[in-house]
Amino acid sequence: MEKRETLEKQAIDEVCECRYYDLADTIEETSDEDLLALINHLIPCEICGQ
Repeated sequence: MEKRETLEKQAIDEVCECRYYDLADTIEETSDEDLLALINHLIPCEICGQ
């Protein structure tokens, strides 16, 4: 469980401002793989491109 909490915190810290609230609302349903992709900036934002 600690690993999941760490992933969630890192994803919230790394996600751009455009997607922050969307991620915060759906973080429990977001897969570990998607969180890692956000942390590593592999999923660009449709709004700002980050």
